[in-house]
Amino acid sequence: MGGQPFRTLAVTVGTSLAANLRSVPDTPEESGAWVGRQPAGEQEDAKASVNELRQARRCVAAGRWEEAGAHLAGCRGTLRVMGAEIASLDAILARYPRVENIYLLHSDTDEGKGCASAIRAFLDLRRERKAVLRPIGELDHRRPDRFRVAGLRNLVHEIARIYRDHHAIAIDATGGYKAQTAMASMTGQALGVPVLYRFEEFGSVMEFPPLPFRLDLRIVRENLGLIQTLGSREVEESVLQGFLGEDLRESNPRFARTRTLLEGPVTVDGRKYWTLSPFGTLLYERWLSEAPTGAAVLPNRETDASTPDWSAHHRAAGVDAFVRKLIRENSWITGVSTAGAAGLSHRPDGVTFDLWPGKENPPDIRCIYVRDNHPELLRVRTTARNRSEQEWALRRLVTLSGRSS
Repeated sequence: MGGQPFRTLAVTVGTSLAANLRSVPDTPEESGAWVGRQPAGEQEDAKASVNELRQARRCVAAGRWEEAGAHLAGCRGTLRVMGAEIASLDAILARYPRVENIYLLHSDTDEGKGCASAIRAFLDLRRERKAVLRPIGELDHRRPDRFRVAGLRNLVHEIARIYRDHHAIAIDATGGYKAQTAMASMTGQALGVPVLYRFEEFGSVMEFPPLPFRLDLRIVRENLGLIQTLGSREVEESVLQGFLGEDLRESNPRFARTRTLLEGPVTVDGRKYWTLSPFGTLLYERWLSEAPTGAAVLPNRETDASTPDWSAHHRAAGVDAFVRKLIRENSWITGVSTAGAAGLSHRPDGVTFDLWPGKENPPDIRCIYVRDNHPELLRVRTTARNRSEQEWALRRLVTLSGRSS
């Protein structure tokens, strides 16, 4: 345990706690039969804890989730009836005592938040660990169409965010629906971090270390503008065709190669819409995670950065303030200039960054800024001395843009 590689846990949270507590008898007369149905090794602890469990059940029914967690912390031992998440966390913290940060990634429902709140109270009292609740938008089983795309995509985003903040993390993928477990496990493999799982019948935790492989992230670099344009929204098919060509069939090599990044089409009122798939999000987050955090690896500029001459330019609303902010927050940008934006219309509002096409080494960074169907094409120059440094700058701008959007 002295070589434990992680200090932070990202935990998928379902609602097994609430479902299990509903089986606890509400009257003392029923307790004996209920205790007899518990796993043989837990019956003594269950018998000693039945009053606390009954109180926890009543708190859950009344929506007093943190009180429920406090009652669970007062139970003897760790019982299966407490749910998969508490069972796995108790086992993990016993095996990996150096865990300092715990993030509970709960579903986008009242019961999901409630279960996470009860688990947080349990950890605080039983393990003296502070946990942070992180809701996963649209991870709602009542809307399976949103769950399987937007919900799982948001789960990947959140795990990647925790990874970028801490790096030395592990993922506890025990709780939640199987789709959550599968996506969390894939994310762990992609980020190169261990995934932990506790099977219901096992008393110990299984650790699945990252496999020694690397993802081919060229598909992200080739489609960076498209991925940022899609983001977390649905766009009309014409936007996709603007990037990949009119023929959105396997006979189009560009579309065929990119298809794994995409989810769709969905037809609404006769119009077709596409969005970024959870797997596309996973590849994109993996690409972003290669950017180092902290101080820039590029030298600072030595003179004031040059800015566009807007005097004879009908510019998009807000672009001048955007450029000033870009330069102010990145001391390695040496200048920004405008270029012709022909062919860039009909894109949704937003900002995308990629490398300027061509054979320059390093290439400048291309920024497309769109507001109210008015696109601006900006050429961003930096102090990068080679392509590797410029790719660092590119990831940095993409990450900062995502945080401010």
